[in-house]
Amino acid sequence: MNPKNAIDELISYQKTFLEEYEIKVNTNFKNLPELILADELRVKEMVFHILNNAIKFNKEKKGHIDIHVERFEEKTKLGGNLVEIQIFNTGKGMSEQQIKESFELFGNVKVKDDPFVIKSSGIGLGISTSSSLAQKMNGSLKIESEIGKGTTVTMKFESFEVDKSIMELYMRQKEQEMQVKKPKKQKTVNFSNNVDLEMAAETQNKNIKKIVNQIDAKNN
Repeated sequence: MNPKNAIDELISYQKTFLEEYEIKVNTNFKNLPELILADELRVKEMVFHILNNAIKFNKEKKGHIDIHVERFEEKTKLGGNLVEIQIFNTGKGMSEQQIKESFELFGNVKVKDDPFVIKSSGIGLGISTSSSLAQKMNGSLKIESEIGKGTTVTMKFESFEVDKSIMELYMRQKEQEMQVKKPKKQKTVNFSNNVDLEMAAETQNKNIKKIVNQIDAKNN
């Protein structure tokens, strides 16, 4: 998977809401290769829940969301590398009790005397699901928050280096795609070597969009 593309894709899913609520998203990527070996579907679902929550608690404040993604060099017991995705939002913030409740499978984050409470259902489901997904990828999920100042959710998952031959194939495909964007080069591009890759990618994208729509429907 390409970590940067995955995050950008999830942000694009929420573009309508981000523009409607005037929420700015800032991204920062550090020490990330073009490709890593990781469970892309699980990573995207995990991040989607947290990003969706960040938007929900930011919608009345017109604040911002900061997303930082970094891969650590230190090796895990299995020989992989931990990737950290940290999402901070300038929303309502949560108390220690609310954080505890948010990890319950069907818990809801409740803010006293707040009309937004009714619309916040499903927050606990999203966090508990994301936490479970992180653990399945030998990672973790942690929440730090302060009422009135915002919330930071830190997710970690294990990744592995991509085989050199696969990386070379990926880079060749990327070069071909760049050539397609140049009108004069279109007739000379040969996709015979990566038809299977393109079909697989197209099928994966369709599955991802289907899953994301199902998740969004549950949260709403």
